[in-house]
Amino acid sequence: MKKWNCSFISISLFLLLVLMGIGACSKDSPTTPPSAPTGYVTGTVYAQGKAALSDVTVKVGTITATTDAYGMYMLSGVPTGANVQVVFEKAGLITLQKTANVENGKTSNISCTMFAAVVANIPGVAGGTIYEGSAQVTLPANAFVDENNTPFTGTVKTEMKYFDPTDPECLEAFPGSFTGTLDGVSTDFESYGFISASFSDAAKVDSGLNLAPGKTAALKVPIPTALQGNPPATMPLWYYDEAAGTWIADGTATKVGNFYEGSVTHFTYWNFDHPIVISDQSTLTGKVVMNDADSTPVSGAQVVATGVNYAGYTRVYSDAQGNFSISVKASSTVKVRAFMGQNSSPANSATITTPAGGTTQAIANVVITDESYLITGKLVGADSQPITNSQGSILNATTNAYIASLMTDASGNFRSQIYPDKGMVTVKFTVNYGNAQLSSIGIPYNEPLVGQIYNISTPIVMIDRSYTLTGTIMGADSLPLANEYGSIILTGSGVNYGGFQTDANGAFNTRINNPNGDAQVSIMFKTGYNESALYSPALQYTQPQPGGTYNFPNNIVMGAGGTITGIAKDGNGNVFTGGEFMFRGTGTGETEGLWAFLDNNGRFSISNAPNAVFTGMRAELFGDNSFYQSNVLTLTFPGAGATTDIGVLTLILQPTKGKK
Repeated sequence: MKKWNCSFISISLFLLLVLMGIGACSKDSPTTPPSAPTGYVTGTVYAQGKAALSDVTVKVGTITATTDAYGMYMLSGVPTGANVQVVFEKAGLITLQKTANVENGKTSNISCTMFAAVVANIPGVAGGTIYEGSAQVTLPANAFVDENNTPFTGTVKTEMKYFDPTDPECLEAFPGSFTGTLDGVSTDFESYGFISASFSDAAKVDSGLNLAPGKTAALKVPIPTALQGNPPATMPLWYYDEAAGTWIADGTATKVGNFYEGSVTHFTYWNFDHPIVISDQSTLTGKVVMNDADSTPVSGAQVVATGVNYAGYTRVYSDAQGNFSISVKASSTVKVRAFMGQNSSPANSATITTPAGGTTQAIANVVITDESYLITGKLVGADSQPITNSQGSILNATTNAYIASLMTDASGNFRSQIYPDKGMVTVKFTVNYGNAQLSSIGIPYNEPLVGQIYNISTPIVMIDRSYTLTGTIMGADSLPLANEYGSIILTGSGVNYGGFQTDANGAFNTRINNPNGDAQVSIMFKTGYNESALYSPALQYTQPQPGGTYNFPNNIVMGAGGTITGIAKDGNGNVFTGGEFMFRGTGTGETEGLWAFLDNNGRFSISNAPNAVFTGMRAELFGDNSFYQSNVLTLTFPGAGATTDIGVLTLILQPTKGKK
């Protein structure tokens, strides 16, 4: 026994020393706790009539955003949760709270429509009835107390709005989600109408009023025409609990003619909802995919099933394989839509008849047609003042290839739609402002997922980094190429570096941007189009400082470019005859497109700078309601005056393309 005790003491002492050592080490090398999981909430806010609503404050707790000129917003760093409360506020409109299921690293789409209330004054002592269409709220005499619970005898300012849930805009103004708590149990429901009502001192509108203890107000709302077929005789009344972000059943509404009537003891949003019991629910299963040749599954897409012949919706996320399973009202009709950030499947999706209660039905793939994301930011000058109301471009900072256009607003803000490239990109911005062409330095970032927004939070400083190129353009016959338009391209890539125009003597004077600060550059000059295009030899020079000038000391002599030929066929071996098609891609080169022309035998010919190489290209051909695309290929143009035949180019019929 003593031996056991000794061993125990020794072991205990050893463990104590170890723990002390760990404690000592922890003081020297503190452990960084893992960051809390967060996600994104994005969407668009509309006014009545589907007009984009700007300057709406959107917030989750202390995280806030403001909608832009397009009504769009994005909240990042939102703590994850199944019932995250998103609040929308704008002066003159009814404040609205929606709820979102935010998952780690995923984007929830919460869009809404905001309405103005109908305003009226009534005497606090006498009470009265207020109306919004055929909906009404009747208030008894001496109905109100102020914030100190003192009876209110002044004039009451009333603000009321009735929402018809069969109106899509009103449905988008529905607070929370179509679930609530009935007898302590979470329950799905369908709405037969809801009301917002608030009251304040007409002489002091910031002073809210409440119903006095023991007082009740009578609500009366019309049953929407589309729901008058077989409405229940009674249903629960529900109020929206903003603190909990859910609906709570409290009281009963009774059908009287084509109206529901009920009484309430306090005011917030009130909802006339019929619970959907388990036996009235069924399940739809399906998959969310992209609109590409491989029908690529979309993980983390938000799937929404909205009732067509009932007022309600449910939301779920697709899994890692794009699959989803969503509960709906049984033996009804719904529309199913998928959202990936700001992008979605078509709004005019097919109506689906749901199966009987307790059963499951598979539906067709839900296709997200737009593969783009948005980039936003603010352009400022060297003086930190905004670059306002100006057009410009977003370019690949490495290759100078065009990516997207931009337009700044009165505050210098912009948002541009971009189709993904290779994950990590470095972009630069150029803009024409006044008489100057301004540009930024290269800005690297990781491209977000489809439909999301990447915001460059630091203002992008634009300065004049341009210089002047001068010289004389001559033909092979040593005669000047007079009054010609052309472009300056980077040697070996075909990327457009700038433009020029010659005068009657073949001389040109043009401004060139050098945002990357490269000392040496090798360029070619190009005039004409396709087979008629002429190119200069490669010309290397040292770029001058911004504001400087470089003059080519010798005449620039133009000659033929390199040509690629081939024959274009579809997947069945049929040739395409006549017309034109485009090579477009995301690799090095002019991603806005290289045009090729077809003869009546399906042969095509395309010319470009000698020895130019375009990687990551696809041939694209648009027909009447059809779209064909080749596999990815590299176009390598031969030397000056030479031709390379690439044989058969196969273009496969694709699903309808969401972009051109």
